[in-house]
Amino acid sequence: MLDNTPNYALYTVEELEDVIANVDKARFPERYKAAQSALSEKGLSQPKQDQAVDDDEVSSSHTRVKWSEQLLKTRVMVISIITLLLAVIIPMFSDFMVAKSWTENTGAFFWLMSLTLIALWFLSLGMDNTLSQRLTKDWRGKLAIPVMPLVFLVFSLGFVDQFVPLSLHSIISEDSVNQSMAFKKIDGKKHCRHRIEIIETREFEDTYLCLSKHELDKLPEKGYVTIVGSRSQFGLLIDRFSK
Repeated sequence: MLDNTPNYALYTVEELEDVIANVDKARFPERYKAAQSALSEKGLSQPKQDQAVDDDEVSSSHTRVKWSEQLLKTRVMVISIITLLLAVIIPMFSDFMVAKSWTENTGAFFWLMSLTLIALWFLSLGMDNTLSQRLTKDWRGKLAIPVMPLVFLVFSLGFVDQFVPLSLHSIISEDSVNQSMAFKKIDGKKHCRHRIEIIETREFEDTYLCLSKHELDKLPEKGYVTIVGSRSQFGLLIDRFSK
């Protein structure tokens, strides 16, 4: 009697499960056993393939180090970047004229802060293998390595020359100001379409005011406006202006 049992080794897992579920065990017991045997072998070989995938996932998960497991230097650097970013954004929503006496005497503070952050950046790259591997696996990370020092320079300048004096101004006693200052219209930006520049004085650096289109249309190309606000040794915070 010829053995007409199919070659179940060529069947997929789904096909073998279908055979086992539908074969007539009484008429074709050898087929039933052969299908079970083939499925068993498939079951043994399948986990090895899955394991290879799992190993890749585990390897990938190892690169995602928890915050608490990162090096202290790396955590300090990340916190510094977030702090600097906020320090650059916050003054954008305040009409603040920094005192020239502040900007003229903070150069050493700026360079000390910038160079410290740059040194911390490269120290973290050298000591934190996970961070360096993550950055070097694609072009964006590779680009970040030389670009971040430039970012630190720009952000440090905003932190020292804008955020710090604005913060100090907000916590000390202030004098009310009602003062005429020169202005000129300037081109708008995406976040501020209608702007005027309050021109610097002997005491304060220049700043920009965002206006409505109606307010801008009522002003000449340049002239003087009356500034109302508060003044301290760190600068002048503008509350409003009038013609």
